[in-house]
Amino acid sequence: MIESTLQSEREKLESDECGTTPGGGSNAKFSHILQKDAFLVFRSLCKLSMKPLSDGPPDPKSHELRSKILSLQLLLSILQNAGPIFRTNEMFINAIKQYLCVALSKNGVSSVPEVFELSLSIFLTLLSNFKTHLKMQIEVFFKEIFLYILETSTSSFDHKWMVIQTLTRICADAQSVVDIYVNYDCDLNAANIFERLVNDLSKIAQGRGGHELGMTPVQELSLRKKGLECLVSILKCMVEWSKDLYVNPNSQTSLGCHVAVFANGLIKGISNMVNSEQCSFTTDYKVQPIIFLKVKGSQLCSE
Repeated sequence: MIESTLQSEREKLESDECGTTPGGGSNAKFSHILQKDAFLVFRSLCKLSMKPLSDGPPDPKSHELRSKILSLQLLLSILQNAGPIFRTNEMFINAIKQYLCVALSKNGVSSVPEVFELSLSIFLTLLSNFKTHLKMQIEVFFKEIFLYILETSTSSFDHKWMVIQTLTRICADAQSVVDIYVNYDCDLNAANIFERLVNDLSKIAQGRGGHELGMTPVQELSLRKKGLECLVSILKCMVEWSKDLYVNPNSQTSLGCHVAVFANGLIKGISNMVNSEQCSFTTDYKVQPIIFLKVKGSQLCSE
């Protein structure tokens, strides 16, 4: 049964390749039939996870919900155990963009807690293992899922809680925090993800909007604590990232030299990003942006 299904999918894929490949590139080919089968299974799971649920309250025992949850669980397992070929092959990367990211955009707003939680876990894995290929997709997910849920008074306590738990894991990694700032807030063509994130967490830590959501005092306190934990994690990451650049303040000559070199490098780095209209996620940058400059709306001139 499985073999016949795969054969049918192979034939569809071959017929598609006569025009354009599923990945959008006419020159992308699989070097082995197992790679093609892996692509077909991955694509089928993405499509299965996007199937709509029946109207009304979701039934945990319904076939539609169980198949959606199972497909998301399998996709998560695939991404967590992906090898070097899956992480670098053009066809698989394009499949993630074309199928998985669309599936996440649909399931990332699900009212079913288990579906929503699995979507967040998949996003965490993408951010950890595939972010160099998914700059635009990561920005959309942050804006339309994370920040939207934090900023909207109609989102439930459970959804806000799961989002903040996910953000706590992201903000625990210094590299991830700096990556977000460099790739979005320092890009004139991207949204200020880092700025909005810090502002939203600050409001939550202060308890703003808790009564509007109808939360109990215990829920409001838990949410405030979690928001504060996220902010503390971000501050710790900034300290961790900048500790190697610390200069003795008593050494004025050394301090002035380091600041001049750093500022010059930062402006050049951001200018290069703007002038090249960079659309890929950058993790290999020489500049360490511990000084948060407000550059959007200003005009940067390269040499």
